[in-house]
Amino acid sequence: MTTDVLNVKLTHNLKAYDLQVPAESDFMNFKIAVQVATGVPVADQKLLFRGKVMNDRDKLFAVGLRDGSKIMLIESELRRKASVTSQYAAPTPIIGFPKSTSQEKVSKATSSSPSSSPVRRAETAMLAKIADARGVGDKLERELVVVEQQVAQNKGIAVAERKEVVLIQELCERELLKLDSLSGDGIREHRKAQVQRINALCERAEALKNMQ
Repeated sequence: MTTDVLNVKLTHNLKAYDLQVPAESDFMNFKIAVQVATGVPVADQKLLFRGKVMNDRDKLFAVGLRDGSKIMLIESELRRKASVTSQYAAPTPIIGFPKSTSQEKVSKATSSSPSSSPVRRAETAMLAKIADARGVGDKLERELVVVEQQVAQNKGIAVAERKEVVLIQELCERELLKLDSLSGDGIREHRKAQVQRINALCERAEALKNMQ
C-alpha cells in the first residue's frame, strides 16, 4: 500500500526544497513542481536519485521514492555554466584535472587491432571512461577530505569552503551523468562501483553544504 503524498527533499546548489508530490505521479509531473520551486525549466532539468538519472516516465513510488527521500537537481550544461559564472565571477579553480589520455590510448590500440570486434572496442572504450571517472573520484575525495578537516578544525564552514564544496559537488554530478550514459554487461559492475562511490562523495559534499 502506497502513501498518497510523498514529502521529498530536493537539493540544488546551496538550497534545499521540501516538495510534496503524489506518490503515483511520474517524474515529468515532478519536474513541473521542481520548475515552480526553483525556476529551472523542465527542459533543463536532470533529476538524480540513488546515483541514476530518472526517466520522465518513471513512477516516483516504483523507483523507490519514499517519505524523506532526497533527489538532486542537475541543470543542463549550458544553464549550469551560466549560473556558476554569474554567481562566482572569475572563480579560482580548486582542482586541476589534467586531460586524460586513457581514451586516446585505447582508441589507438583498438583501431590498430583488426581482430577487435566493434562490441569489444566499444566495451574497452567505456572501461577507459570508467577508469577516468575513478581518477576524478580520487582527486575529488582528496579535496573533500581537506575541506572536511578545515571544517572540523574551525567547528563550522566558512563562505570560501562552502564555494569549494559547491564546485566539488558539481564535478561529482558531472561524473555521475557521464557514468549514467554507459551500459553493457561487461562494464556493469565496474560502473556500479564508481556510481556508488561518487554518489557517496556527493552526499558528503551535501552534508558539508548544509552545515551552519
